[in-house]
Amino acid sequence: DVEVEETVSQIQATSSVAQLATSFLATRDAHWAERDAALQRLGDLVQNGALNPSAEDYAANLKAVIIGLVTQLPDLRSAVVRSACSALALLVAEVGDHASLDRPLREQVLPALISLVSNGNKVLASAGRECLPTIVMCCHFDGMLKVLATTPRRVSPRGGAALVLRLLAIRSPALADRGPEHDGRATRACSRAGGD
Repeated sequence: DVEVEETVSQIQATSSVAQLATSFLATRDAHWAERDAALQRLGDLVQNGALNPSAEDYAANLKAVIIGLVTQLPDLRSAVVRSACSALALLVAEVGDHASLDRPLREQVLPALISLVSNGNKVLASAGRECLPTIVMCCHFDGMLKVLATTPRRVSPRGGAALVLRLLAIRSPALADRGPEHDGRATRACSRAGGD
């Protein structure tokens, strides 16, 4: 489609993360190729420092980007989901422990990624499994660890619970074993489960 190709060309020339997030990623209404191009461009911009923590609009831009990324994660097109996960990994690697990321990460990003990891589609679940460790290693918020600590009870072992437990054990061994019995079952279950 010529119109989609023209829009993709415009996206590739865009230098504003806020414009990409609000124009193409806030909903899943745009054509999938446009959203995929916007996600790839967003990743490039973030990696090249387009999100400046000292800028006045930093928190608003970060919020728009997070909303856009989380909106794209449940898409059924694997290319869009892989691009969203890639952009998300680049974002957390760049932003790290900035306070503006704490709440959105805990309330929006982690639940969406955990849901993705639990997806029955192996390609989609794989994208989530590749992204989740980057988030756990780059961001060190207590609230995030609490979300991970409660996740294995909500996610089937086949659906990614072993991955979440492994990540939790790496980041906070004491939290990995919290449970009703506090007897180390989480770590042992993780060891038995091996991989997903």
